Amino acid sequence: MPDPIEQLTSALADHYRIEREVGQGGMATVYLAQDLKHNRQVAVKVLRPDLAATLGPDRFLREIEIAAQLHHPHIMPLYDSGEADGFLYYVMPYEQGQSLRERLTRQGELPIAEVVRLLEHVVDALAHAHEYGVVHRDIKPENIMLSGQHAIVTDFGVAKAVSEATGRQQLTTAGVALGTPSYMAPEQASADPNIDQRADIYAIGIVAYELLTGQPPFTGNTAQAVLAAHLTQKPEPVSTHRDTVPPALEALVMRCLEKKAADRWQSANELGAQLRALGATSSVGITPTAGVEPVKRWSPVAKVGIVVAALVVLAGAYGTMQFGKVGRAGTLIGRDLLAKDDLILVAEFEDRTDDATLGQTITDAVRVELQQSPVVEVLSQAGMWDGMRRMGLDIGTALPDSQVRELAERENAKAYVAGEVSQLGAGYQITARVIATADGTEALTVRVTAANDDELIGALEELGLQLRRDIGESLRSVRSAPPLSQVTTSSLPALRALMAGSRAERGGDRPRAITLIEEALRLDSTFATAWRSLAVMHVNSNRYREATDAIARAYVFRDRLPERERLGVTSMYHSLRSEYDLAEVAERQLIDLEPDDPFGYVGLSNVLLKVHRWPEAEAAALEGVEKDSSEQIAYWNAVEAQIAQGRFDAADSTLALMAPYFPDGAWHREMVQSNLLAQRDLEALRLFHDSLGAEGILQQDVQAQFSQCLSFFYRGRLTEARQCSTLFPFPQMLFPRLRYLSDTTGVLRGIELGRTAMVEGQDTEAVAFFVALLAEMGQTSEAQALLDEWRDLVGADDPVFLVYHNYAEGAIALADGDFDSAAQAFLAFNRSGYPTSLHLFNRGFSEAANAMDRAGRPDSAIALYERALAQPSIYAGNYEVRWYPFALRRLGELYEARGDRDQAVDYYQRFIDLWRDADAELQPQVDDARQRLVGLVGERG
Repeated sequence: MPDPIEQLTSALADHYRIEREVGQGGMATVYLAQDLKHNRQVAVKVLRPDLAATLGPDRFLREIEIAAQLHHPHIMPLYDSGEADGFLYYVMPYEQGQSLRERLTRQGELPIAEVVRLLEHVVDALAHAHEYGVVHRDIKPENIMLSGQHAIVTDFGVAKAVSEATGRQQLTTAGVALGTPSYMAPEQASADPNIDQRADIYAIGIVAYELLTGQPPFTGNTAQAVLAAHLTQKPEPVSTHRDTVPPALEALVMRCLEKKAADRWQSANELGAQLRALGATSSVGITPTAGVEPVKRWSPVAKVGIVVAALVVLAGAYGTMQFGKVGRAGTLIGRDLLAKDDLILVAEFEDRTDDATLGQTITDAVRVELQQSPVVEVLSQAGMWDGMRRMGLDIGTALPDSQVRELAERENAKAYVAGEVSQLGAGYQITARVIATADGTEALTVRVTAANDDELIGALEELGLQLRRDIGESLRSVRSAPPLSQVTTSSLPALRALMAGSRAERGGDRPRAITLIEEALRLDSTFATAWRSLAVMHVNSNRYREATDAIARAYVFRDRLPERERLGVTSMYHSLRSEYDLAEVAERQLIDLEPDDPFGYVGLSNVLLKVHRWPEAEAAALEGVEKDSSEQIAYWNAVEAQIAQGRFDAADSTLALMAPYFPDGAWHREMVQSNLLAQRDLEALRLFHDSLGAEGILQQDVQAQFSQCLSFFYRGRLTEARQCSTLFPFPQMLFPRLRYLSDTTGVLRGIELGRTAMVEGQDTEAVAFFVALLAEMGQTSEAQALLDEWRDLVGADDPVFLVYHNYAEGAIALADGDFDSAAQAFLAFNRSGYPTSLHLFNRGFSEAANAMDRAGRPDSAIALYERALAQPSIYAGNYEVRWYPFALRRLGELYEARGDRDQAVDYYQRFIDLWRDADAELQPQVDDARQRLVGLVGERG
């Protein structure tokens, strides 16, 4: 009898490496495995063999596919499912946190506020699934994972898939009940065939009961006894076991547990609204919500005591508010000078000390402190500087009050914080003033002192907390906030270095920025914000190995960060590891946290672009535009998603919407050119460049000149292309130029540039292209040596190498005549994920087509060439000019050989139109195509 694990390992060996068994449930055994394609840990859940034999694969897989479509922050995504050697399996992320069952086992009943919060998450997940017709049918603590402060429901749709595949609610022949007896609704227990979403509502009631009391409402020695109790017994009130549960919450839970489905909450949306209302009250539902009749359980004596206590508390609170000015009555919100969620900005503090960097450091620290407040929104440093640029002001400088007020008005900030830092002996005095934008009145002044540098962080912390209290944040909230030294660093020199590095990056000096942030990390290696900043800068420099390492360090210390920054780190960490489903969860949580912040929508659109969910990416990006019409990345992502769908007119509309918000026009021009290149509308692109030249813009816009240079390559105007290709600042940009160079010296010079970039860790994807050039020249041993050198230098698991080595290996195989291997490598290059923002990148198909063509397989070649032509690419020119003209001509030849004259005529004509004005050295190819065209038209005539 073969070992099941060995058999499973063998069956899944092409996709997953099974490491060990980690658990068993009623329907499946769970294995920890390594996803070989994406290099990540996953949970492979394998249905019990007897259950799998009863089901059969077809209907099970058809039904479970529905669950795979669910995308929600509180739903564990389904990566994969299938059948292998008789095993039915499905694959989910391997969540290293604890399950709700483990939490209950360790702790017993949970705090009431936490119960409400967790129930909100689970019910929100159910509401999303129910909209798609998916009923979970097995909600229980084992199927709810805890990730930080969040609940994530797992195994969604699996029980439904099993029941639908068999056509019954209970598989007695397989010995498995679909659902768990302690959490089964009466209709499940009685095998009613008409199960709907209200069965999940009942299960939520059971889970809530257990979270509040430490035990489910029905227990028994056998499963049959428990099922009978669900059908016949009324559960004891929650208060029987825990009398501190608020009446409204108890009533909510007991209504979930009604025997008749018609007497329960009728939908997860309805239940969710009740939970949110409970969660919004500080006492978790002392006042009943509409539709929830509280359970009457207080004795007359207790009622009298409660009333007396409440009067004492109210009287004390009123006296404190009136005479002590504590609470919101004495705050900016209490005085109606600000409202909750109003936007404020923090202006540059005036520096009156001998230290030129201290004012900037204090400005950033105050901004960080205020960004933790839940009662106001704070304009980010990036937003502040973008606004200053639009006003024509120098960034990072202290402004006179009149300009700060104008900036606040432009950014729709209701108030702004201005201040100064002065020398006070060996220490400092820091003053912050909150000023109303509308009339310029000073609404609040806070002043603190620090005896020396060592006390400065503590003084800044005191300043920030006092501002938050006096603006209107509750004392409890302020006290619960992590100290500034934890959110940032306890090292003032490290904080200064980070702030200086951030400013250097915004000023365009990235090498200095990286040096400064590395200095901050030498001073404090636990500085999570600095690790994240370093990761972002490495990504922007195309140094993905370094970025991945840096964000991993930030992820280790993420709990030190405010929730917004923690979620940002979490998203970037998973995204760089190609764990896009988990990155999406973090981005959606960020949106839930700050629904009016455009950056959450931009981040979500980035993730959705990476997994080619174009319509959703477009919607998220446009939501970011709606939140902030000056957010340029939101426009870019929306246009990219529209291009990917072939909706070029929609992209034009988005570009028209964008234009007024960017007076200098550089970003707008770049995106217009990208849209035209994606359509390969070279005539429109020529007219656009002509108009820029007539206005004197082309001569100043390097990006436009680069785009024009690419259009020359497209059209075969090599003399002009070679002259302007000195504009190409990066080694990989030489690639299209070198495609047309016949001299070995020029190619080898480019290869040395690529090797230099590789050693310096920048633009290492260029190495793959230069490997390909060596192979094309017949120097396959030199090509292999360069590829090996690259692998040895960066490591086989380097994020860029993992993608681009496929291209290099394909080129070498092609040069060696191994056409099948070449095609497979090029197609693997096409399928590979990519760690950067290159979401829409047409690659691999044309090279695979060439390999199939040379292998004598014209049908495959035609299909692959046409796939390449059909795919729009926002990064088309720099890569595509190598193959696009040749693909048109070759398709004409292939269709001519097949005898399809109409198709051949079409492709020959497109090639001739493209190279009509090509240089003389290319005209023989145009003449040949023209002669073929004439012959075909005559035949067709």
